[in-house]
Amino acid sequence: MGASLSRSQREKSEKKAKRNASSNRPKGSAKGVKGKRKDEQHERAEDTGQETSGMERRDSKNFWISHITKRNNSRDTVNAPTAVNNTQTPHSKPPREPSPRGKQQGRQKEIQSGPNKNNNANSSDGATLNHQPSDQEGKNMVLNGSSVSGKENQDIQDLNSTVVPQSPGLLPGQASGSIDASNLISVNELYNYFWDGAIHSSIFDTSYLLVVDARPRAEYERGHIVLARCAASLYNDLQTSPMFGYGYTGGEEVIAKRLSEYTHVIVYGNSVSDTRNDDLPEIKLVRELMNYELVDPLFLASGYDSFKQVWPFMCTTKELTIRHDHKEITVYPSLILENQLYLGRGEQATNGKIVSDLKLTHVINIGSEHASPFTDRIQYLNIKLDDNPSSDLKIYFSKACQFISDALSAGGCILVHCNLGVSRSSTIVISYLMKSRQWTLKVAHDFVRDRRTCIRPNRGFLQQLSDWEQGIFGCKRTDADELWF
Repeated sequence: MGASLSRSQREKSEKKAKRNASSNRPKGSAKGVKGKRKDEQHERAEDTGQETSGMERRDSKNFWISHITKRNNSRDTVNAPTAVNNTQTPHSKPPREPSPRGKQQGRQKEIQSGPNKNNNANSSDGATLNHQPSDQEGKNMVLNGSSVSGKENQDIQDLNSTVVPQSPGLLPGQASGSIDASNLISVNELYNYFWDGAIHSSIFDTSYLLVVDARPRAEYERGHIVLARCAASLYNDLQTSPMFGYGYTGGEEVIAKRLSEYTHVIVYGNSVSDTRNDDLPEIKLVRELMNYELVDPLFLASGYDSFKQVWPFMCTTKELTIRHDHKEITVYPSLILENQLYLGRGEQATNGKIVSDLKLTHVINIGSEHASPFTDRIQYLNIKLDDNPSSDLKIYFSKACQFISDALSAGGCILVHCNLGVSRSSTIVISYLMKSRQWTLKVAHDFVRDRRTCIRPNRGFLQQLSDWEQGIFGCKRTDADELWF
Protein backbone atom coordinates (compact mmCIF):
# COMPACT_ATOMS: atom_id res chain seq x y z
CA MET A 1 0.00 0.00 0.00
CA GLY A 2 1.42 3.38 -0.70
CA ALA A 3 1.69 6.49 -2.77
CA SER A 4 -1.63 6.06 -4.48
CA LEU A 5 -3.40 4.51 -1.48
CA SER A 6 -4.25 1.84 -4.01
CA ARG A 7 -3.45 -1.48 -5.49
CA SER A 8 -2.94 -1.74 -9.22
CA GLN A 9 -4.98 -4.27 -11.20
CA ARG A 10 -1.77 -6.17 -11.90
CA GLU A 11 -1.10 -6.56 -8.18
CA LYS A 12 -4.66 -7.71 -7.61
CA SER A 13 -4.36 -10.30 -10.37
CA GLU A 14 -1.03 -11.60 -9.08
CA LYS A 15 -2.40 -12.10 -5.60
CA LYS A 16 -5.54 -13.71 -7.01
CA ALA A 17 -3.47 -16.13 -9.10
CA LYS A 18 -1.44 -17.13 -6.05
CA ARG A 19 -4.58 -17.86 -4.09
CA ASN A 20 -6.00 -19.92 -6.96
CA ALA A 21 -2.79 -21.94 -7.18
CA SER A 22 -3.00 -22.88 -3.51
CA SER A 23 -6.73 -23.51 -3.32
CA ASN A 24 -9.46 -25.54 -5.04
CA ARG A 25 -12.11 -22.86 -4.57
CA PRO A 26 -14.05 -21.68 -7.64
CA LYS A 27 -12.95 -18.56 -9.47
CA GLY A 28 -15.12 -15.49 -9.81
CA SER A 29 -16.90 -14.75 -13.05
CA ALA A 30 -15.85 -11.25 -14.06
CA LYS A 31 -14.37 -11.99 -17.46
CA GLY A 32 -13.24 -8.99 -19.40
CA VAL A 33 -13.76 -6.61 -16.49
CA LYS A 34 -10.16 -5.51 -16.33
CA GLY A 35 -9.99 -4.39 -19.95
CA LYS A 36 -13.37 -2.74 -19.76
CA ARG A 37 -12.40 -0.77 -16.65
CA LYS A 38 -9.28 0.52 -18.33
CA ASP A 39 -11.30 1.71 -21.33
CA GLU A 40 -13.88 3.40 -19.11
CA GLN A 41 -11.18 5.03 -17.00
CA HIS A 42 -9.45 6.31 -20.13
CA GLU A 43 -12.70 7.81 -21.40
CA ARG A 44 -13.42 9.47 -18.06
CA ALA A 45 -9.89 10.85 -17.94
CA GLU A 46 -10.31 12.40 -21.40
CA ASP A 47 -13.66 13.92 -20.44
CA THR A 48 -12.23 15.33 -17.24
CA GLY A 49 -9.28 16.80 -19.10
CA GLN A 50 -11.67 18.85 -21.24
CA GLU A 51 -13.37 20.27 -18.15
CA THR A 52 -10.22 21.60 -16.56
CA SER A 53 -9.48 24.35 -19.05
CA GLY A 54 -8.35 27.52 -17.31
CA MET A 55 -7.71 25.83 -13.95
CA GLU A 56 -4.51 25.38 -11.94
CA ARG A 57 -1.81 23.06 -13.40
CA ARG A 58 -3.15 22.98 -16.96
CA ASP A 59 -0.22 20.82 -18.10
CA SER A 60 -1.13 17.90 -15.82
CA LYS A 61 -4.92 17.76 -15.89
CA ASN A 62 -5.37 14.03 -16.10
CA PHE A 63 -2.91 13.48 -13.27
CA TRP A 64 -5.32 15.09 -10.83
CA ILE A 65 -7.89 12.38 -11.25
CA SER A 66 -5.77 10.15 -9.10
CA HIS A 67 -8.03 7.12 -8.92
CA ILE A 68 -8.27 6.95 -12.72
CA THR A 69 -4.62 7.32 -13.63
CA LYS A 70 -2.23 4.44 -13.12
CA ARG A 71 -0.86 4.40 -9.59
CA ASN A 72 2.74 3.41 -9.37
CA ASN A 73 3.39 3.27 -5.66
CA SER A 74 1.98 1.64 -2.56
CA ARG A 75 -0.33 2.99 0.14
CA ASP A 76 1.15 4.60 3.27
CA THR A 77 -0.14 4.82 6.79
CA VAL A 78 -0.34 8.01 8.76
CA ASN A 79 0.43 6.50 12.12
CA ALA A 80 -1.66 6.85 15.25
CA PRO A 81 -1.27 9.39 18.07
CA THR A 82 0.85 7.36 20.49
CA ALA A 83 4.53 8.31 20.17
CA VAL A 84 7.78 6.75 21.40
CA ASN A 85 10.80 8.98 21.76
CA ASN A 86 13.68 8.12 19.48
CA THR A 87 16.67 10.09 18.30
CA GLN A 88 16.28 11.65 14.86
CA THR A 89 19.26 11.15 12.59
CA PRO A 90 20.04 13.14 9.45
CA HIS A 91 18.72 11.73 6.17
CA SER A 92 16.37 9.37 8.02
CA LYS A 93 13.60 7.94 5.88
CA PRO A 94 9.92 8.63 6.51
CA PRO A 95 7.56 6.03 7.92
CA ARG A 96 6.34 3.71 5.20
CA GLU A 97 4.24 0.64 4.92
CA PRO A 98 5.39 -1.83 2.30
CA SER A 99 5.92 -0.30 -1.13
CA PRO A 100 4.48 -2.13 -4.15
CA ARG A 101 7.62 -4.25 -4.23
CA GLY A 102 7.41 -4.78 -0.50
CA LYS A 103 3.76 -5.73 -0.77
CA GLN A 104 4.50 -8.28 -3.42
CA GLN A 105 7.22 -9.78 -1.26
CA GLY A 106 4.77 -9.83 1.64
CA ARG A 107 2.28 -11.71 -0.46
CA GLN A 108 4.91 -14.21 -1.51
CA LYS A 109 5.58 -14.94 2.13
CA GLU A 110 1.80 -15.20 2.79
CA ILE A 111 2.10 -13.32 6.07
CA GLN A 112 -0.83 -14.11 8.35
CA SER A 113 -0.46 -11.17 10.68
CA GLY A 114 -1.09 -7.45 10.92
CA PRO A 115 1.17 -4.88 9.27
CA ASN A 116 4.60 -4.16 10.70
CA LYS A 117 4.23 -0.55 11.74
CA ASN A 118 6.86 1.82 12.98
CA ASN A 119 7.33 3.48 16.33
CA ASN A 120 6.91 7.24 16.38
CA ALA A 121 9.24 9.89 17.72
CA ASN A 122 8.84 13.57 18.41
CA SER A 123 10.96 16.17 16.70
CA SER A 124 12.00 19.42 18.27
CA ASP A 125 9.26 21.23 16.36
CA GLY A 126 6.53 18.98 17.69
CA ALA A 127 6.08 16.93 14.54
CA THR A 128 5.73 13.20 14.86
CA LEU A 129 8.73 11.33 13.52
CA ASN A 130 8.94 7.70 12.53
CA HIS A 131 11.82 5.36 11.87
CA GLN A 132 11.48 2.55 9.39
CA PRO A 133 12.46 -0.78 10.97
CA SER A 134 14.68 -3.23 9.17
CA ASP A 135 13.37 -6.66 8.23
CA GLN A 136 14.80 -8.01 11.46
CA GLU A 137 13.24 -5.22 13.50
CA GLY A 138 9.90 -5.47 11.74
CA LYS A 139 8.41 -7.93 14.20
CA ASN A 140 6.66 -5.12 16.10
CA MET A 141 3.73 -3.19 14.78
CA VAL A 142 1.75 -0.14 15.76
CA LEU A 143 -1.90 0.00 14.81
CA ASN A 144 -3.83 3.10 15.85
CA GLY A 145 -1.31 3.91 18.52
CA SER A 146 -0.99 0.44 20.07
CA SER A 147 2.38 -1.24 19.95
CA VAL A 148 2.15 -4.99 19.46
CA SER A 149 5.13 -7.30 19.32
CA GLY A 150 6.14 -10.68 17.95
CA LYS A 151 3.54 -13.37 18.51
CA GLU A 152 1.00 -10.73 19.55
CA ASN A 153 1.02 -8.86 16.25
CA GLN A 154 -2.32 -10.46 15.44
CA ASP A 155 -3.91 -8.82 18.48
CA ILE A 156 -5.40 -5.42 17.89
CA GLN A 157 -8.47 -4.94 20.04
CA ASP A 158 -11.33 -6.91 21.58
CA LEU A 159 -13.73 -8.67 19.24
CA ASN A 160 -17.51 -8.65 19.48
CA SER A 161 -19.62 -9.46 16.45
CA THR A 162 -22.68 -11.58 15.87
CA VAL A 163 -23.87 -11.55 12.28
CA VAL A 164 -22.66 -13.45 9.23
CA PRO A 165 -23.85 -12.06 5.88
CA GLN A 166 -24.87 -14.55 3.25
CA SER A 167 -22.81 -14.92 0.08
CA PRO A 168 -24.78 -16.54 -2.76
CA GLY A 169 -22.99 -19.14 -4.82
CA LEU A 170 -19.91 -19.45 -2.59
CA LEU A 171 -19.08 -22.60 -0.66
CA PRO A 172 -18.33 -21.87 3.03
CA GLY A 173 -15.63 -24.52 3.10
CA GLN A 174 -13.74 -22.99 0.20
CA ALA A 175 -12.25 -19.80 1.59
CA SER A 176 -9.53 -17.83 -0.12
CA GLY A 177 -5.98 -17.13 1.03
CA SER A 178 -5.21 -15.73 4.47
CA ILE A 179 -5.57 -12.08 5.39
CA ASP A 180 -2.05 -10.65 5.40
CA ALA A 181 -0.46 -7.29 6.11
CA SER A 182 -1.39 -5.95 2.68
CA ASN A 183 -5.09 -6.34 3.51
CA LEU A 184 -5.01 -4.33 6.75
CA ILE A 185 -5.79 -0.63 6.93
CA SER A 186 -5.67 1.94 9.75
CA VAL A 187 -8.26 4.58 10.61
CA ASN A 188 -6.03 7.32 9.21
CA GLU A 189 -5.42 5.45 5.99
CA LEU A 190 -9.17 5.02 5.57
CA TYR A 191 -9.59 8.77 6.11
CA ASN A 192 -7.15 9.50 3.28
CA TYR A 193 -8.81 6.93 1.01
CA PHE A 194 -12.05 8.87 1.33
CA TRP A 195 -10.56 12.25 0.44
CA ASP A 196 -8.09 11.32 -2.29
CA GLY A 197 -8.21 13.38 -5.50
CA ALA A 198 -7.92 17.02 -6.53
CA ILE A 199 -10.23 18.70 -9.07
CA HIS A 200 -12.86 16.00 -8.63
CA SER A 201 -12.50 14.07 -5.38
CA SER A 202 -12.30 10.34 -6.01
CA ILE A 203 -15.16 9.65 -3.62
CA PHE A 204 -17.65 11.12 -6.12
CA ASP A 205 -16.87 8.36 -8.61
CA THR A 206 -19.49 5.70 -7.86
CA SER A 207 -17.04 2.93 -8.77
CA TYR A 208 -14.22 4.24 -6.57
CA LEU A 209 -14.96 3.02 -3.05
CA LEU A 210 -17.24 0.38 -1.50
CA VAL A 211 -17.21 0.40 2.31
CA VAL A 212 -18.99 -2.52 4.00
CA ASP A 213 -20.09 -2.64 7.65
CA ALA A 214 -19.99 -6.27 8.86
CA ARG A 215 -21.86 -5.59 12.11
CA PRO A 216 -25.52 -6.54 12.68
CA ARG A 217 -28.02 -4.17 11.06
CA ALA A 218 -29.17 -2.87 14.45
CA GLU A 219 -25.64 -1.67 15.21
CA TYR A 220 -25.26 -0.29 11.70
CA GLU A 221 -28.44 1.77 12.12
CA ARG A 222 -27.19 3.22 15.42
CA GLY A 223 -24.17 4.64 13.59
CA HIS A 224 -21.74 3.78 10.80
CA ILE A 225 -19.03 5.29 8.62
CA VAL A 226 -20.45 7.62 6.00
CA LEU A 227 -21.36 5.88 2.71
CA ALA A 228 -20.90 2.41 4.27
CA ARG A 229 -23.29 -0.37 3.24
CA CYS A 230 -24.63 -2.95 5.67
CA ALA A 231 -23.22 -6.42 4.99
CA ALA A 232 -26.52 -8.09 5.87
CA SER A 233 -28.03 -6.82 2.61
CA LEU A 234 -24.85 -6.26 0.55
CA TYR A 235 -25.21 -9.12 -1.92
CA ASN A 236 -28.89 -8.47 -2.50
CA ASP A 237 -28.19 -4.75 -3.02
CA LEU A 238 -25.43 -5.51 -5.49
CA GLN A 239 -27.90 -7.55 -7.56
CA THR A 240 -30.98 -5.37 -7.39
CA SER A 241 -30.47 -1.89 -5.96
CA PRO A 242 -30.21 1.17 -8.24
CA MET A 243 -28.02 2.80 -5.57
CA PHE A 244 -25.12 0.95 -7.18
CA GLY A 245 -25.93 2.42 -10.56
CA TYR A 246 -27.71 -0.55 -12.07
CA GLY A 247 -31.34 -1.06 -12.86
CA TYR A 248 -31.39 -4.77 -13.63
CA THR A 249 -31.08 -7.96 -11.60
CA GLY A 250 -28.75 -10.90 -11.84
CA GLY A 251 -27.04 -13.70 -9.98
CA GLU A 252 -23.54 -14.39 -8.80
CA GLU A 253 -22.02 -13.25 -12.08
CA VAL A 254 -23.57 -9.80 -11.62
CA ILE A 255 -22.28 -9.62 -8.04
CA ALA A 256 -18.77 -10.57 -9.19
CA LYS A 257 -18.85 -8.00 -11.97
CA ARG A 258 -20.04 -5.17 -9.77
CA LEU A 259 -17.56 -5.93 -6.98
CA SER A 260 -14.68 -6.05 -9.45
CA GLU A 261 -15.56 -2.60 -10.78
CA TYR A 262 -14.69 -0.92 -7.48
CA THR A 263 -11.21 0.51 -7.11
CA HIS A 264 -11.30 -0.22 -3.37
CA VAL A 265 -13.47 -2.55 -1.28
CA ILE A 266 -13.06 -1.95 2.46
CA VAL A 267 -14.59 -3.98 5.28
CA TYR A 268 -14.94 -3.00 8.93
CA GLY A 269 -17.00 -4.20 11.87
CA ASN A 270 -16.24 -4.64 15.54
CA SER A 271 -12.59 -4.76 16.55
CA VAL A 272 -10.81 -8.01 15.72
CA SER A 273 -7.86 -9.32 17.70
CA ASP A 274 -7.06 -12.34 15.54
CA THR A 275 -7.35 -12.10 11.77
CA ARG A 276 -6.92 -15.91 11.55
CA ASN A 277 -10.23 -16.58 13.29
CA ASP A 278 -12.50 -17.58 10.41
CA ASP A 279 -15.53 -17.81 12.72
CA LEU A 280 -15.72 -14.02 13.06
CA PRO A 281 -18.22 -12.40 10.66
CA GLU A 282 -15.70 -9.71 9.69
CA ILE A 283 -13.07 -12.28 8.71
CA LYS A 284 -15.63 -14.47 7.02
CA LEU A 285 -16.82 -11.56 4.88
CA VAL A 286 -13.31 -10.51 3.89
CA ARG A 287 -12.43 -14.05 2.85
CA GLU A 288 -15.69 -14.41 0.92
CA LEU A 289 -14.93 -11.22 -0.99
CA MET A 290 -11.48 -12.57 -1.81
CA ASN A 291 -13.18 -15.32 -3.82
CA TYR A 292 -14.30 -12.83 -6.44
CA GLU A 293 -12.15 -12.04 -9.45
CA LEU A 294 -10.15 -8.78 -9.17
CA VAL A 295 -11.42 -8.11 -5.64
CA ASP A 296 -8.71 -7.65 -3.03
CA PRO A 297 -10.51 -6.22 0.02
CA LEU A 298 -8.97 -4.08 2.72
CA PHE A 299 -9.86 -4.61 6.37
CA LEU A 300 -10.09 -2.12 9.25
CA ALA A 301 -9.28 -4.55 12.04
CA SER A 302 -9.49 -1.93 14.81
CA GLY A 303 -13.17 -1.55 14.06
CA TYR A 304 -15.87 1.09 13.91
CA ASP A 305 -15.43 2.42 17.44
CA SER A 306 -11.78 3.25 16.85
CA PHE A 307 -12.64 5.10 13.65
CA LYS A 308 -15.44 7.05 15.30
CA GLN A 309 -13.13 8.08 18.13
CA VAL A 310 -10.65 9.66 15.70
CA TRP A 311 -13.01 10.89 12.96
CA PRO A 312 -16.47 11.35 14.57
CA PHE A 313 -17.62 13.78 11.85
CA MET A 314 -17.29 10.97 9.30
CA CYS A 315 -19.87 8.82 11.08
CA THR A 316 -23.62 9.03 10.62
CA THR A 317 -26.94 7.28 11.15
CA LYS A 318 -28.07 8.10 7.60
CA GLU A 319 -27.81 5.53 4.83
CA LEU A 320 -26.20 7.81 2.26
CA THR A 321 -25.04 7.01 -1.27
CA ILE A 322 -22.84 9.06 -3.57
CA ARG A 323 -25.34 8.69 -6.39
CA HIS A 324 -28.21 10.26 -4.45
CA ASP A 325 -26.68 12.18 -1.54
CA HIS A 326 -23.46 13.68 -2.88
CA LYS A 327 -24.53 17.17 -1.79
CA GLU A 328 -24.40 16.05 1.84
CA ILE A 329 -20.77 14.92 1.59
CA THR A 330 -18.11 17.36 2.83
CA VAL A 331 -14.68 16.71 1.32
CA TYR A 332 -11.80 17.11 3.79
CA PRO A 333 -8.09 17.79 3.15
CA SER A 334 -5.45 15.05 3.19
CA LEU A 335 -3.74 14.15 6.45
CA ILE A 336 0.06 14.44 6.19
CA LEU A 337 1.21 14.42 9.82
CA GLU A 338 -0.90 12.91 12.58
CA ASN A 339 -3.06 15.53 14.32
CA GLN A 340 -0.75 18.25 13.02
CA LEU A 341 -0.55 18.93 9.30
CA TYR A 342 -3.10 18.80 6.49
CA LEU A 343 -2.74 19.54 2.78
CA GLY A 344 -5.73 20.53 0.71
CA ARG A 345 -7.80 22.88 -1.39
CA GLY A 346 -8.63 26.53 -0.91
CA GLU A 347 -12.36 25.93 -0.55
CA GLN A 348 -11.66 23.66 2.43
CA ALA A 349 -9.84 26.49 4.24
CA THR A 350 -12.92 28.70 3.90
CA ASN A 351 -15.34 26.04 5.16
CA GLY A 352 -16.16 26.70 8.81
CA LYS A 353 -17.22 23.10 9.45
CA ILE A 354 -13.91 21.72 8.21
CA VAL A 355 -11.95 24.27 10.23
CA SER A 356 -13.88 23.29 13.37
CA ASP A 357 -13.91 19.52 12.77
CA LEU A 358 -10.13 19.39 12.25
CA LYS A 359 -9.49 21.87 15.08
CA LEU A 360 -7.29 23.99 12.84
CA THR A 361 -5.30 26.79 14.47
CA HIS A 362 -3.01 27.89 11.59
CA VAL A 363 -3.36 28.17 7.82
CA ILE A 364 -0.87 28.89 5.05
CA ASN A 365 -2.78 30.37 2.11
CA ILE A 366 -0.75 30.34 -1.11
CA GLY A 367 -2.28 32.31 -3.97
CA SER A 368 -4.99 34.90 -4.40
CA GLU A 369 -7.90 32.61 -5.32
CA HIS A 370 -9.25 32.27 -1.77
CA ALA A 371 -9.73 34.58 1.18
CA SER A 372 -8.48 34.08 4.76
CA PRO A 373 -11.79 34.60 6.58
CA PHE A 374 -11.33 33.26 10.12
CA THR A 375 -8.88 35.81 11.48
CA ASP A 376 -10.53 35.70 14.92
CA ARG A 377 -9.46 32.10 15.51
CA ILE A 378 -6.87 31.24 12.86
CA GLN A 379 -3.32 32.52 12.42
CA TYR A 380 -2.58 32.99 8.72
CA LEU A 381 0.49 33.16 6.57
CA ASN A 382 -0.57 34.57 3.20
CA ILE A 383 1.70 34.09 0.19
CA LYS A 384 0.43 35.84 -2.94
CA LEU A 385 1.95 33.81 -5.74
CA ASP A 386 0.70 32.18 -8.95
CA ASP A 387 1.19 28.55 -9.93
CA ASN A 388 3.72 29.31 -12.63
CA PRO A 389 7.11 27.66 -13.19
CA SER A 390 8.68 31.12 -13.25
CA SER A 391 7.20 32.11 -9.86
CA ASP A 392 9.83 32.25 -7.10
CA LEU A 393 8.31 30.25 -4.25
CA LYS A 394 11.72 29.40 -2.79
CA ILE A 395 12.08 32.83 -1.20
CA TYR A 396 9.17 31.87 1.10
CA PHE A 397 10.49 28.44 2.10
CA SER A 398 12.26 29.57 5.27
CA LYS A 399 9.37 31.73 6.45
CA ALA A 400 6.83 28.99 5.78
CA CYS A 401 8.94 26.34 7.50
CA GLN A 402 9.30 28.52 10.57
CA PHE A 403 5.55 29.21 10.59
CA ILE A 404 4.75 25.48 10.50
CA SER A 405 7.38 24.68 13.11
CA ASP A 406 6.05 27.33 15.50
CA ALA A 407 2.48 26.12 15.01
CA LEU A 408 3.32 22.49 15.75
CA SER A 409 5.58 23.36 18.68
CA ALA A 410 2.66 25.23 20.25
CA GLY A 411 0.44 22.16 19.86
CA GLY A 412 -1.45 23.63 16.94
CA CYS A 413 -2.90 22.06 13.81
CA ILE A 414 -2.18 23.57 10.41
CA LEU A 415 -3.65 23.41 6.91
CA VAL A 416 -1.47 24.31 3.93
CA HIS A 417 -3.48 25.06 0.82
CA CYS A 418 -3.36 26.74 -2.58
CA ASN A 419 -6.24 26.40 -5.03
CA LEU A 420 -6.39 22.64 -5.60
CA GLY A 421 -3.73 21.32 -3.22
CA VAL A 422 -1.62 20.06 -6.12
CA SER A 423 1.39 22.26 -6.83
CA ARG A 424 2.11 25.32 -4.66
CA SER A 425 0.94 23.97 -1.30
CA SER A 426 2.58 20.58 -1.82
CA THR A 427 5.86 22.37 -2.59
CA ILE A 428 5.71 24.19 0.76
CA VAL A 429 4.94 21.00 2.68
CA ILE A 430 7.79 19.15 0.96
CA SER A 431 10.21 21.98 1.77
CA TYR A 432 9.18 21.81 5.43
CA LEU A 433 9.76 18.06 5.68
CA MET A 434 13.15 18.40 3.97
CA LYS A 435 14.25 21.09 6.42
CA SER A 436 12.74 19.78 9.66
CA ARG A 437 13.58 16.11 9.16
CA GLN A 438 16.67 16.38 7.02
CA TRP A 439 15.04 14.39 4.25
CA THR A 440 16.12 14.45 0.62
CA LEU A 441 13.76 15.89 -1.96
CA LYS A 442 12.76 12.45 -3.19
CA VAL A 443 12.05 11.08 0.30
CA ALA A 444 9.95 14.11 1.27
CA HIS A 445 8.16 14.19 -2.09
CA ASP A 446 7.24 10.50 -1.90
CA PHE A 447 6.11 10.86 1.72
CA VAL A 448 3.63 13.58 0.79
CA ARG A 449 2.48 11.85 -2.39
CA ASP A 450 1.88 8.69 -0.37
CA ARG A 451 -0.76 10.62 1.55
CA ARG A 452 -2.15 12.78 -1.25
CA THR A 453 -1.67 11.10 -4.57
CA CYS A 454 -2.60 14.07 -6.75
CA ILE A 455 0.31 16.32 -5.74
CA ARG A 456 2.48 17.55 -8.60
CA PRO A 457 4.74 20.55 -8.01
CA ASN A 458 5.33 22.28 -11.33
CA ARG A 459 8.71 21.89 -12.93
CA GLY A 460 9.97 25.26 -11.76
CA PHE A 461 9.04 24.47 -8.15
CA LEU A 462 10.80 21.10 -8.36
CA GLN A 463 13.96 22.86 -9.45
CA GLN A 464 13.61 25.27 -6.54
CA LEU A 465 13.20 22.32 -4.17
CA SER A 466 16.34 20.81 -5.72
CA ASP A 467 18.21 24.04 -4.92
CA TRP A 468 16.75 23.89 -1.39
CA GLU A 469 18.12 20.35 -1.07
CA GLN A 470 21.56 21.54 -2.10
CA GLY A 471 21.40 24.24 0.55
CA ILE A 472 20.51 21.67 3.22
CA PHE A 473 23.04 18.97 2.32
CA GLY A 474 25.69 20.88 0.40
CA CYS A 475 24.93 18.89 -2.75
CA LYS A 476 21.99 17.70 -4.81
CA ARG A 477 20.88 14.18 -3.97
CA THR A 478 17.72 13.98 -6.09
CA ASP A 479 17.23 14.28 -9.81
CA ALA A 480 14.25 16.65 -10.01
CA ASP A 481 13.54 15.55 -13.58
CA GLU A 482 12.89 12.00 -12.37
CA LEU A 483 10.16 13.28 -10.06
CA TRP A 484 8.62 15.29 -12.87
CA PHE A 485 8.56 12.47 -15.38
